[in-house]
Amino acid sequence: MNRRHLYPFFSSLLLLLISCWPAAWAVYAEGWAQTMCYSALTVYFLMKYAPTPKSSVPVIFAIILGRITLEFFRVFEFHETLFSLFVPFIAILSIVLAAVCFYEKRWSVVALSMAIMTIVNVIAHHEWLEYFHGQ
Repeated sequence: MNRRHLYPFFSSLLLLLISCWPAAWAVYAEGWAQTMCYSALTVYFLMKYAPTPKSSVPVIFAIILGRITLEFFRVFEFHETLFSLFVPFIAILSIVLAAVCFYEKRWSVVALSMAIMTIVNVIAHHEWLEYFHGQ
């Protein structure tokens, strides 16, 4: 990982600290906020550093690594934070889908990605939370 891959890493880490605050108002809001923020961040850094799909792998990896770096602290309070474990999955999925949309550039791919993220944020996230609040 060279210096230009540190910018996506630290930007992703900073974005995590900025975008986690909507969870104070609603747990669902954090998933939507991270979907939008990480999709935009991914597209920005792919435009800046990765003109080809092959060169995008380190950039995408750096963004994902920046997103999950603080997740390792869950080890200390794992059972208490298990209900929010779905949000990192949402963020990683949005990063990958944003990269696919960036390189495919077809409306069908964009529409399918938006549908997947809507289903994940609305239905799957709701079911995840219902499962943990029911226990």
